[in-house]
Order: sequence, then C-alpha cells, then structure tokens
Amino acid sequence: MAANDVSLNNPAGRLHRILSRAKSAGQQHVLSAFASALEVPPTNIPEILVNLGQLGLAVDEVSEQLRRANDDSLDLYLESVPHLKSALSIQTLGATWESYKNNIATKT
Repeated sequence: MAANDVSLNNPAGRLHRILSRAKSAGQQHVLSAFASALEVPPTNIPEILVNLGQLGLAVDEVSEQLRRANDDSLDLYLESVPHLKSALSIQTLGATWESYKNNIATKT
C-alpha cells in the first residue's frame, strides 16, 4: 500500500504517513527530518516536540485498539512498538539522519 493510500482518519494512518514522510526526507539531522515530515519549521522546536509526543501517544493508542480487537496483526505490530518509540525519542534529534532513518521501518 502506498503512503498516499493510507487513511488519515485514524492514529495508525497518521502515524504511518508521518513516519513515511520522515523516512523519505533528505535531511541532515533527525530534527530537520521530523520538522519536514510534520510540516513545521525546524526552528519551532516546541511544536516539533509536542508533535513527537502526540505520535508516541498514537503508537500507544494503536496498540490498545489492536489489543481490544484481538487483531491477527497484533504480534507483528507489538514487535515494532519499541522501535517506533525509539524513533520518536527526543534524545536523538541531533543525530545524523542518514545513519538514523533505518530505525523507521515503513511499508510504502
């Protein structure tokens, strides 16, 4: 499924879209890649941090929805949760994007 085909009316779709946009960003640092993916100026660090926090909450929300639905893809998704949480960590915002972007696994 292409990133453009993902529904944005749910947390999983929004999370996928932003992570896909970040992964394809040709930026120098993690901060600027997420700024680009979030369509926020890289100088607006507070807004970037708020958005990354909301994305972390979206990961939790999707996990909970899958648990309640007892979805067959739950194990596959839960396996990726630590990687998603790590990818959204504010501790890595100064890292070089080229060496970091492979932490984000998306299917496009």
